[in-house]
Amino acid sequence: MSNYTFIGDPLSESSVSINGIRLADFGVHLLADSEEPALPQTRDKTLVIPGRHGEYNFGSYFDARQLNLSCGFNNQATLADAQQLIRELNTMLLDEYGRPKEVELVYDYEPDKLYKATLSGVVPVNRISRAGTFVLPLKASDPFAYSRIYADEIVWGSDVVTFEYNYLLGHHGLGGAIDITSPKAFIITVDGYNVKPKFEIEGSATSLNISANGNTIALPPFNNETWKIDCENYTAVRNGVNVFGDLSFGEFVLYSGENQVSIGGNGINIKMRVKFRDKYM
Repeated sequence: MSNYTFIGDPLSESSVSINGIRLADFGVHLLADSEEPALPQTRDKTLVIPGRHGEYNFGSYFDARQLNLSCGFNNQATLADAQQLIRELNTMLLDEYGRPKEVELVYDYEPDKLYKATLSGVVPVNRISRAGTFVLPLKASDPFAYSRIYADEIVWGSDVVTFEYNYLLGHHGLGGAIDITSPKAFIITVDGYNVKPKFEIEGSATSLNISANGNTIALPPFNNETWKIDCENYTAVRNGVNVFGDLSFGEFVLYSGENQVSIGGNGINIKMRVKFRDKYM
């Protein structure tokens, strides 16, 4: 597509990718007036008491993040060709029922991070002969950006992580599943903000405890079984069956920086993965 001449002011020939497809590769480019706010709108919880100055602040949360992509294309042979590009873009943004679906949005200038966004709003296209501009309104209901890979996949020789990625040498990941046959402790590094991990466990144990930062998950005895424990969504699945009520399930959090995770118990013979994506604002 290098023979395209674009209208508008391109953002240093930068682009975005939607579900791994780079828009510039099929004739749509990002204009310089695209909006990626540094922070979303805050949602403040305050209380005003009559007769007193100011207000009581009970903390704030962020609303969804609005990502308005100002796009352009031109040098098409006919307006029908431009319309075909729009149809292809629609296919990327809609599910098989024609409804907006969640997509992974990645900016060229930050290739290690993604937003989970959905089309939200009208997409007016300003058609000119052999040209067109439009604003693509996307909303990330979860306003955080996430690492494109899970932290346990940050290893030397990765086919995904490149030197464009903003990971520091010394980032402690487990490098996939680890074998555990006796009580042990290991360090996990979290880059960005605090996260709640997922644990994937296969094997057997008479008893098993997973502890970090004063919180513990205690599993009952199991033999040649699989567990999937999601601390973010408070779910636990044992051999495909939801068994949340069978666990001692605390508020398990890994803090930004280094975390010591301890495995305790008896009769341990398991493989375990600790899954999470680093997250950023």
